[in-house]
Amino acid sequence: MIVGQDWIGADTLAGPKRSDVAKLGYDPQFPTNINLFGLLETHFRVQFSDVYATNVFPLIKPGNSSASIPAGDIDWATREFLVPQIEAILPKLIICLGVTVVRRLRKHVQLPMGANLQGLIEDPFDFLDARVEVVAHTGALGMNGRGRQQVEKDWQRLSERYQHLT
Repeated sequence: MIVGQDWIGADTLAGPKRSDVAKLGYDPQFPTNINLFGLLETHFRVQFSDVYATNVFPLIKPGNSSASIPAGDIDWATREFLVPQIEAILPKLIICLGVTVVRRLRKHVQLPMGANLQGLIEDPFDFLDARVEVVAHTGALGMNGRGRQQVEKDWQRLSERYQHLT
């Protein structure tokens, strides 16, 4: 299971309509998605269509794709949407894209929210029957902040630890 932060901003939806996005439910040309697709293929040998992917915040947020969402709204969405999905699907591995996602899930299970990405990477936890891991967000800020080479190493480490799942 892959968990991103949110789906889309209202500004993006105000632009030209694209039938491929409407059909798929995601933009296959969006750089964040292209990065994620490549990491899944390279390190897990799976296509995006082979995994269950969702977002902690399922609603359209105001603003653009990088607009922030109030923490209380993400907490609400974690409780009302993400946790019920996890309970229904019962994945063995949950990969959280970025610190916002994993912090909200950690808060839900009453764990410390963690100081930074490296600390959170080093502190995976179990929720229901799943192992919860975090990686840098696959958008430009996450990839550039962590560094592409380190992101690749993080995903390689995950794939080695969980190769029995694929």
